[in-house]
Amino acid sequence: MTGAMALSVLGAPAARADLSSPAVITGGSVNSGRDLVLGPDSRTTFEVSFTARDDSGISADHAEVNLLGPNGHRLQADPVSRPVCAPVSSTTSTCRFTVTVDTGSARIDNSWAGTWRLWALAVPNDWNPATGEGLVTRSGFASVRIKRKSTLTMDAAPEPVAAGRPLAILGALRFADWGNGGYTGSAGHPVRVVFASPSSPLYRYVKDLETGANGWVLATVLPDEDGSWWLAYNGTESTSWVYSADDYVDVR
Repeated sequence: MTGAMALSVLGAPAARADLSSPAVITGGSVNSGRDLVLGPDSRTTFEVSFTARDDSGISADHAEVNLLGPNGHRLQADPVSRPVCAPVSSTTSTCRFTVTVDTGSARIDNSWAGTWRLWALAVPNDWNPATGEGLVTRSGFASVRIKRKSTLTMDAAPEPVAAGRPLAILGALRFADWGNGGYTGSAGHPVRVVFASPSSPLYRYVKDLETGANGWVLATVLPDEDGSWWLAYNGTESTSWVYSADDYVDVR
């Protein structure tokens, strides 16, 4: 199966062979279901796999996969020189591929961040090359979120602070910029101020904030006991969660 042939059926309904038990793709996995978090110049390779079944067995060499992403973007499997499908029984095979993402490449920018869904094509041993009958495709049955890496800094001042006096919390939330390199911040992202007392195993959320221009965060709190302060960002479909380093403050 050539890449051109696979792409010609991408998005088209699976061909229906006149068989008593047509081939079926039963399941799949992308990076074992784990998010991919990538910095501004990150290159990573991860596994994509699916399982297919047919009464005649599955061809070892002719399977294809694509990852269909946000804004019409597409990732294809890395070229291989080996069979991609290995039988687990006389009728069922697992097909394995690798996909490489390089956020330092010129073609990738921030619009590539988000959820990527698996499209797969399997070829049974008794398919008809002349008509394409027997081929089976499936789309959207496994996915991975590819996220921009987040960073979050925080500093509390003054230290120490007098009881009942304001403590300023200053921080910055930044995201990997896949288009221009480095990290960049922007307004409107939710951030929480978190506190933990050394006398308790629990932490508590103290205040909800939003980032301002360039990702800056500024808040004031009124501490009444010693403890650690930090900022927390829960992430989104396209950006990773992150906690700042904690800052221990004495209250006197």
